[in-house]
Amino acid sequence: MRILYAKGHCTTSELAENFGVSERTVRRDIGLLSLSKPIYTKSGKNGGGIYIVEGYRIDRNYFSTEEENLLKKVAEIAKRYGCLLTEEEKDFLDKTLSYHSKPKKGA
Repeated sequence: MRILYAKGHCTTSELAENFGVSERTVRRDIGLLSLSKPIYTKSGKNGGGIYIVEGYRIDRNYFSTEEENLLKKVAEIAKRYGCLLTEEEKDFLDKTLSYHSKPKKGA
């Protein structure tokens, strides 16, 4: 993740050489990492490789999908029934969600 973060993207062969493993191992590991990290692959000779989603910060703690979905529901309820939270609390909730939600590919 640190290499991808620093470079923005790498090829499978670059990562295999860097870590002294096979390209097959890199593809397997990237497949597993992509389940929990905002990375994706692109095919092709020019521009192909493994990419990190734009806006991802390696030094930031992100919500899990479940945490993010729950807080979005709480925020929606708070907006619908405004008397439950103060405006400052609603703003804080929105800022917290924005700051700790994982960036999405293409977002």
